[in-house]
Amino acid sequence: MEQILQAVNLGTLLGGFQAQRMEENDVLAASDQELIRLGVSTIGDRIRLREACRKKVEENAASTSQSSASTSQATAAREERLSIFHARRHNSRSLTRAASRNSTSNGSKRSAKGSPWTPTFVCLADSASSKAPSSVDKQILYKAGLGVKKIKLDLEDNEQTVLDKITSDTNDTLGNPLGFPQLKTIGGFEMLRCTPNCRDLTEIDSCWSARDLRSTMGGGQGKIYLRPIQRSLSTKPLVQQSHSDVKEKCHMCDQEILVRSLRDHLYTCTVGLDSNDEDGSENITSTATIVSSTPSTSMVSGNASISSVNSDGLPATITAEAPDPIVPCFQQQFVTGRALEVVSEDEVNEGDTNFIMVDRRNLIETAFDEIMVLPEYRKTLQVQFYAKSDLQIRLANTKSNETGRVEIFHPSFGWGTVCDRGWDDTDSRVVCRQLGFSGVSGTRKRAYYGRGTGSILLDDVKCTGNESFIWD
Repeated sequence: MEQILQAVNLGTLLGGFQAQRMEENDVLAASDQELIRLGVSTIGDRIRLREACRKKVEENAASTSQSSASTSQATAAREERLSIFHARRHNSRSLTRAASRNSTSNGSKRSAKGSPWTPTFVCLADSASSKAPSSVDKQILYKAGLGVKKIKLDLEDNEQTVLDKITSDTNDTLGNPLGFPQLKTIGGFEMLRCTPNCRDLTEIDSCWSARDLRSTMGGGQGKIYLRPIQRSLSTKPLVQQSHSDVKEKCHMCDQEILVRSLRDHLYTCTVGLDSNDEDGSENITSTATIVSSTPSTSMVSGNASISSVNSDGLPATITAEAPDPIVPCFQQQFVTGRALEVVSEDEVNEGDTNFIMVDRRNLIETAFDEIMVLPEYRKTLQVQFYAKSDLQIRLANTKSNETGRVEIFHPSFGWGTVCDRGWDDTDSRVVCRQLGFSGVSGTRKRAYYGRGTGSILLDDVKCTGNESFIWD
């Protein structure tokens, strides 16, 4: 193979051919896509390579036939001389050669029957599948008895034998079927292969015999996907999984709780937050402090008491001089970071907080958008309110007011920039409409109007074109 590659000026590809153990016959049986993966990218190179391999195969066949013919003639002449001058020795050697031929013939038959090939098959469930299954899909298929299996074939197996082995219901030592018996009753299936460098599936249009399949798959590389045609297969798990019965003691109520339910239990367990009376009822006394959200901070303090606790540990009757008296009790147990209570207006509390910015005119949506990306929810939440009317936009670093770098003004950060990652004419059209222009003439990126200063206030902007403001 090395001489052939050198002759067609493809010697640099020798390593890939040797790694795949490609011989002349393998090259002749390989498809264009398989040769492209080996580095033979142009049509001319593939034609010259196949022609050189075909000539080499023909030369080998011719030399083998000539060698066997000359060997046969020499052997016949030697046998004739022995039969004339050494009859006893001739008879002894004839018997030895006959036994050797019988032994060789039996060995070749055994090797022909024992040429195994174990390809990997992936049985799909959906008859409309067009892509290779993801990792989640593979788990679902595995639980349903489908998915990935290695099925042992012989290279001499014909189409019917291959089909019988794929749909075999014979169980292995663990009791699992060796094949996919579900494929017998779904009205036929087809074999597919995965397109290189993507998950798209294409049909295998060759014969289904083991030798042809192996040649089509590039010497046995890759997976063969089995897709039902007339009816999809069920993905219901064959074995119903039982739930775990492992328990762990709750540190608050000392009860043994199932581990799978322990986290939910901690949200409702209130035992240990306050002292218990002898009759089982609870009296909780706390001081509630409410700080108004208005600019002029005022403090309101009052005493609150809780009595008549229900069976689930929550108060049934509340007597309070200030609203929500139970909230500070929970806050003391669960909230971490900076202290919630304001001791003095002249002192600033220190500690970690979760900082979010909320639009006054769209509290719910903007608050949830900010909260959903927080890494940890137990820290004190620091909220800053703003209104979209406080935001401004301009085109900077240019003499004309019709072109320039997009900048945004935020009351807390001042003038900042917009990252051009993902920016296109649709985003520019929204900016122009916001500034009062009728349309956009073009978009320039990569700091065409100079690098911006200040904070990056917007990133990954993906406007649809119908927004009134770029920050919508």
